[in-house]
Amino acid sequence: MFALLARAHRQIDEALDKRIEALQKRIDMSLQGQMRQLENDSKMATALDERLKHWIYEFKEHDNIFCVVFDGQRPRVPAHGRIAKNGRSFVSGKGRNPVISR
Repeated sequence: MFALLARAHRQIDEALDKRIEALQKRIDMSLQGQMRQLENDSKMATALDERLKHWIYEFKEHDNIFCVVFDGQRPRVPAHGRIAKNGRSFVSGKGRNPVISR
């Protein structure tokens, strides 16, 4: 009986490991695609803030990827924040008193 349970446990673990590995591959492919889009955006050099807002919105809308943008050692949350569904409004700031821009 113990051997049967141990075997079933191993099979479940192997199946879960395969699913996790497949999920990690899909996430890696998605992130690599998003990075290529950022690298190939010719407007990033001249309109960084606007393009980052655009790409943060696009990544969330199409691939459900949340973004954090760092500027040197600190996050740029006040500059970019969380993009709303319409791509125009975003929440910036920390704590319980965020600033909402439109």
